[in-house]
This record gives sequence, structure tokens and C-alpha cells, in this order.
Amino acid sequence: MWQVYSGGEGAAEKTIPIKKREKRLRYSSDPRITQARDEVNRRYEVFLQNTQEKNRQKLKRARKTFEETYTKVKEEDLLQRIKEVEKAHENCKHGQSWKLINEVTNRRETKESQLEGNTPKERVTNWYNHFKSLLGKLHDITCEDEEIPAVLENLDIRTGPIDTEEYEKAKKSLVEGKRCGEDGIPP
Repeated sequence: MWQVYSGGEGAAEKTIPIKKREKRLRYSSDPRITQARDEVNRRYEVFLQNTQEKNRQKLKRARKTFEETYTKVKEEDLLQRIKEVEKAHENCKHGQSWKLINEVTNRRETKESQLEGNTPKERVTNWYNHFKSLLGKLHDITCEDEEIPAVLENLDIRTGPIDTEEYEKAKKSLVEGKRCGEDGIPP
């Protein structure tokens, strides 16, 4: 089985191009930030050559301008991303909306269903122990024919076939002009 997997991996390497990871330089590559940074560096060089109070103040103002510019660019980018999320939501692209939201909030995707363990047997044992601690210990059943008492007995739930009254009630609850979802069930 391992040979089949490694063969598929080799074929994938040959046919699928490898995409290099890029660092996110979203804000630092903005020309306004670059210009403000260059001004800070220039003022710093001047200050190092001549440490007078006037040059110190100019450096301080350049740093403040840089911080303000950076904040402004971040705010503009955030507003743009919020518009993208709203547009994706309006177009019912909820996955894209959540991807953008997670990117803005710096949330990472969790590793789903990856249990520690070197062998399948260890992973099964870990699953068993996880659910055993989650659900508690097994209850002793003295008699298999023992009736289990109902937790909620007085619920008004109809179990028979649908009658006209129930049908009319469901029909009135439907919103006119709304189309069915992907599952074919109307809202």
C-alpha cells in the first residue's frame, strides 16, 4: 500500500507545479508607507550626523507621520476587506466570507481529527480513551428488558400521519417569493 501512495506522490510532484509560499507584505509594500519609511531613515541619518534638538524633533515628526500613514493604510485595507466580506455574503459565498474573516482576525485553521499516535492501533486507542473520558463510564444494566424512563413525557408531539391542520400551518409559515435552499427545502 505504501508503494502505491509513494508512486502517486511522485506523479503529483511531476504534474502539479509547486507554488512557492510568499510572505505577506500587504502594508509594507504600499508606496505611502515606503515614502514615510524613507523619510524616517533620511531624518535618522541627518540626526546621527548632527544631534541637535531641531533634528531630533524632525525625526520625531517623521516617525509620527510614518505611524499615522501605516494606521491609515491598515484602516483602508480593513474597510476594503469588510466590503469583500459583505459582497461575498450577499452572493451566498459564505466559505469565502469566513476565509476573509479568519484572515483579518489572524485565526488559523485548526488541525481537524488529527490524533497523536504512531500507529493506527494507537490512534484508535486514543479515540477510545477520549470518548470514554468524555462520556463517562458504562452503566450496569441488570436486566435487558428493563424499561428506560422517558425524560420529558408531556410533549405535544404528533407521531401519526400529517393532517390538513398541520399542513395548513406549515404552508402559512412559508415566505412567499423565497426560493429553496441547496437542500431543496424552502425557508
